[in-house]
Amino acid sequence: PKPAPPKPAAPTVSSTSSAVPPRRPAALKGFRAPLASASSAEDVLILNPGDEGSRPVAVDRLLTRSLRPHQREGVQFMYDCVMGRREGAAGPLSGCILAHSMGLGKSLSALTLIFTLLKSGPSLSERGGAIKKAMIVCPASLVQNWAKECKRWLPQRLRPNIIPSGTAAGTAAPA
Repeated sequence: PKPAPPKPAAPTVSSTSSAVPPRRPAALKGFRAPLASASSAEDVLILNPGDEGSRPVAVDRLLTRSLRPHQREGVQFMYDCVMGRREGAAGPLSGCILAHSMGLGKSLSALTLIFTLLKSGPSLSERGGAIKKAMIVCPASLVQNWAKECKRWLPQRLRPNIIPSGTAAGTAAPA
């Protein structure tokens, strides 16, 4: 049997740069995001590159700066599935499930997709987002966690309406 190829070395970050990274809002304090300068190509994430006859669907720069590489891949995967850009055995997919271990940023990835689709879409004929509303369905024990995630990542920009367990939808209260 052939010996396994050597594993690549972990990437390193040089501290010799004199550029000062942009300040983060208080909501992001304590979060380790990938290093990216204000003019870096890593600040831009276009979800539909190369789609002719459509507007670019760009992720908000603040969110893009906060996403790790695997989260960017997750957002792209979800966008492709939700928008019918991926093929399954029976044709174009129309949804997806994002599942992974705890602490890898699924909430941020999901909120990034939701916010992006609420604010922008590929249609040249329509202004606004690809979707008008989004719903997160979760166990009652996690409802406040999702409200906190919205407040943490998108303060004053995404305001969830929380429908408590056993309450009629018409009586929902904003978070």
